[in-house]
Amino acid sequence: GMKFTEKPGSDFLVLAATGLYGARGRIKVSTRELFLVVVDLLQKLVDQRLMGPSAQMCLNADPSKLPLRELPHGSWANLFLMYLAFCRMSKEEPAGRTYFYEAAVEWKGCMRFHKKSTHQLCSTCSKLKAAIESAKDFQESINLQDELLAHYTSQWRDREIYWLCRQRSRSVGDVLCCIIDSYDKAKIMLPAYPQKRTPKSQVYEVIRRTSLTLTTCICHGYGVYMFLGEEGMPSGANWILEIAARSDLVQSILALRS
Repeated sequence: GMKFTEKPGSDFLVLAATGLYGARGRIKVSTRELFLVVVDLLQKLVDQRLMGPSAQMCLNADPSKLPLRELPHGSWANLFLMYLAFCRMSKEEPAGRTYFYEAAVEWKGCMRFHKKSTHQLCSTCSKLKAAIESAKDFQESINLQDELLAHYTSQWRDREIYWLCRQRSRSVGDVLCCIIDSYDKAKIMLPAYPQKRTPKSQVYEVIRRTSLTLTTCICHGYGVYMFLGEEGMPSGANWILEIAARSDLVQSILALRS
């Protein structure tokens, strides 16, 4: 005798799509069947919650509405080879090159490759790509493509973990995601010369220039903290750990959290 006030077309009650509603909006199934349906819905909600950001976006994948993501160094031709390797691994029939590039046109708005001037080259990618170009037979090339595909998959999963932690640090607050990086010392030496180049003269070569260590810590959802180290201070792992564990940084984060 239960009657739901929600409309059959609501997002929460997907029972209408499975034919569990009667003519007057009453449940026409047994308690056991309803229990199994609710358990299945809850399991789907839990699975969706545990998905990474990329997996969640793929549920309603509209390329025009997806955020921009950057891929490792490469080209669409290399991506097509990875697609062939993925289909071979999944034992699926791949689409032709023409259909692949037609689909790539729609996805170019939300995917682009890293530029060489803005990101460091990956040694593993470079070695595998060079080995693929110099492969002596087809089987060797296929095996190398499988290795490159596995490497790309591992890189993408690492980024998914970072995106998930960054999102939870900004919204939920149960995870604190930080990025710590230091500026190039040569770029902030004093006195600074035009175009960051030392003039060709012995007078300038003997001048002792002060070199500082500028490090920034981005705490997603809380703030951006900058630290300036004196000349001669080590800037290795101890310096990074000191920044992460400084009392003023921790206290300010706890104050914002409370």
